[in-house]
Amino acid sequence: MDYKAIASKLIEDYTEDIVRISKRIHTEPELGHKEIKASKLLVEELEKHCFDVKLGVAGMNTAFIARKGSGNPKIGILAEYDCLPGIGHACGHNLIAASAFGAAVGLANIIDELGATVIVFGTPAEEGVVQNAGGKVVMIDEIKEADVSIMIHAGPYWGSYSTTNARESFLVEF
Repeated sequence: MDYKAIASKLIEDYTEDIVRISKRIHTEPELGHKEIKASKLLVEELEKHCFDVKLGVAGMNTAFIARKGSGNPKIGILAEYDCLPGIGHACGHNLIAASAFGAAVGLANIIDELGATVIVFGTPAEEGVVQNAGGKVVMIDEIKEADVSIMIHAGPYWGSYSTTNARESFLVEF
């Protein structure tokens, strides 16, 4: 079975929801640790797709973990949804959140057939402009549960390659 094609088709089927989520988060920007509307929206949308959700993770009111499936591997998808002060979502965290939702629901519909688990980590305050910023750092113990974690980030270029100061390269063959 071509699981990639199935997941891609499912994601395409949810395009309207993905765009709606992105636009709503963009229209209602919230600073780190105050992303009440964005967090609630993402949680409600994931619950519609039968994700089990845990709220207020790692002592952060707007952090969440949404899980579907029960097997291995555990696939983590990171969602950011905070904004920059004065300029809103100039860094594209509305796109990160909506893309995380899309990837998660695409996988969720085939996760049992894969025998895996998909976990969405809602990570608040990632812009670094508020006190106690860095939701992923605060949630590191929870995120470690995933065997692999992925995230998209908007940028000015098309492609799936970027350079970083702290990364490890490896080749995965299927």
